Amino acid sequence: MDTIPADGLVPGTNYEWKVKCSCNVPPGPGESTDFSTLDTFLYPALRRAAPLSYDGMSLFPNPATNNVVIRSEQAIDGKYTVEMRDAQGRMVGAWSDRASAGIPFQRSLDVSSVPAGSYWMRIVHMDGVWTEQLQIVD
Repeated sequence: MDTIPADGLVPGTNYEWKVKCSCNVPPGPGESTDFSTLDTFLYPALRRAAPLSYDGMSLFPNPATNNVVIRSEQAIDGKYTVEMRDAQGRMVGAWSDRASAGIPFQRSLDVSSVPAGSYWMRIVHMDGVWTEQLQIVD
């Protein structure tokens, strides 16, 4: 796997990116794939605060039908994004907001329009990323 250095990224900034693969070996030199779907990531800000602990995070109900709640015993301070991805990693939904310092985190999400299946829920925050699998049922 090749890596591409990304210098000059600004901490606390969301970046968007797409990937396209070009083939330089037979049988199809010069052939390439379509661009992937748009993806995003948050370049973390460096802070002296203690890192976010995800030990107290919970996602319920699981399996879910209409609504799902993400809750933490710990406060999340600042901007965060909740991402919902399907089994192939495609973004199904994303919700961004700013959490208040000192208040335990809780976010309720409407998933009633999401087809039944298995999904990955991620909270992306400058102090870390938390991921949990979610089942949507009819």
